[in-house]
Amino acid sequence: MIDQLFKASIDSILIADAQGAITQVNPAAEKMLGYSKEELIGKHAKFLYAFDEEFESVSAIIKETGGFKGEIVNRTKSGKNITTFLSANFLFDDDGTVLGMMGISRDITKQKEIERKLIEREKTLHQITETLSDVFYLYNIVEGKYEYISSNCENVLGATQDFFYSGKSHTKEFGYVDDKEILYDSKDKVDAGEPYDIDYRIVVNGEIKWVNEKSFPIKDDSGQIIANSGICRDVTNLRNANETIYRQNIEIGASILYAKRLQDSVLPSTEKVKEIFPDSFVLYRPKDVVSGDFYVVDNIQGSENIDLPTFIVGDCTGHGIPGAVLSLMCNVLIRESFTRKELYTPGDALGFVRERLSKFFEADNEVRIRDGMDVAFCIFHKPTMTVHFSGGYNSCVVMRDDKIIEYKGDKQHVGYTDNPKPFVDHAFKVEKGDMIFLYTDGYMDQFGGSNARKYTKKRLHKSLLALRHLPMEEIGHILGNEFINWKLEEDQTDDVTIFGVRI
Repeated sequence: MIDQLFKASIDSILIADAQGAITQVNPAAEKMLGYSKEELIGKHAKFLYAFDEEFESVSAIIKETGGFKGEIVNRTKSGKNITTFLSANFLFDDDGTVLGMMGISRDITKQKEIERKLIEREKTLHQITETLSDVFYLYNIVEGKYEYISSNCENVLGATQDFFYSGKSHTKEFGYVDDKEILYDSKDKVDAGEPYDIDYRIVVNGEIKWVNEKSFPIKDDSGQIIANSGICRDVTNLRNANETIYRQNIEIGASILYAKRLQDSVLPSTEKVKEIFPDSFVLYRPKDVVSGDFYVVDNIQGSENIDLPTFIVGDCTGHGIPGAVLSLMCNVLIRESFTRKELYTPGDALGFVRERLSKFFEADNEVRIRDGMDVAFCIFHKPTMTVHFSGGYNSCVVMRDDKIIEYKGDKQHVGYTDNPKPFVDHAFKVEKGDMIFLYTDGYMDQFGGSNARKYTKKRLHKSLLALRHLPMEEIGHILGNEFINWKLEEDQTDDVTIFGVRI
């Protein structure tokens, strides 16, 4: 029975005599180390260690304590170093004499690599959250305490991290007397499993500040409310200026579902898009639950005190959670550009966003994060029927009758670059009935069809021409179905966004 267990074990087992020479080897050890049983028998166990000093350290621990448990590095026959978890103990006879030693080990190389990548990703996301101006928090409802709150909470909420972690009530000490009822009502909503989006006042050093807070409940697998997570932003100036409230998202360790809800809250609603562009559509399909793509449809105030319909489609580096965090940052920076009086054109705005992103990601003069976005940025000046466009890699496509005109963006993305150049602004006239399309590369790059090939821009333009006589909303539905039929069983390649409008 013992011999059967020895052979069947999935863990590597080696037995050595009192002098350290290997006497027995199971099949799992042969597989893990790459040596045959014949090649191992008689060899000193030291030769399997990648580092001599590690062998000496392990030997010393075993002599002192009688055993060892921990990670070591083995070298395989192919010369590859692998990380293993070793449990080693002396073997004794009935008289207590040491007969040898048995070591049981398991290859944990892949596990260690996954742990390393997770730690690196968490550090990157944490760095981004600490760079943004908003306060992010996670509150444990079950234990009645904050699990996390951004270090900039004192700037926005008037209280330090220690204040929140101590369990004190921010509402009691800082809440404006007339708004405390709103805050208590919001707590009831979270306890009932409902999200909230509220504006309230706080008093910090005798001054009243307006704060916008968006919060969502987090449930466990059984549906019980266990926490709520959200964002707080100082909207004093924005509220007075009646600006759009910025929506951002980050919550390290929270559920993907929460991240999606928060990201969706940043995108303009269907009603908002239809209000600005009645004959339009948005095809938005994230590769994962959340997306590195985003779109903005809004009216911005022009120098002539008229509303200028603005539409933007952006494609940020990556997808999934990292792409979503970056898309939120880019979305916020673009919306911030709307409020800058010194920015007159889409090209100016993209230059502003690029500069801010470069500063966010600047580590030192030699190491820089080059993440950013490709983007198409359009402003429609209705009195003169003129569209102003600027882009980074992404294009603006205009369709008139059966002809397509493509205005290409610059061959530089919005983010750090070694040789930044001003973004070129294009201004062109449009006529009633013209169609304009902005899109990311996800639709065109999708593999599918009978030969698992890319859809391609040529095929997309051909489809748009064939559908030009239909209402825009119907075109959006058809393109969505075409994408599904093309993709079939293939995995979605990238995030997909297409915005179309008929003037």
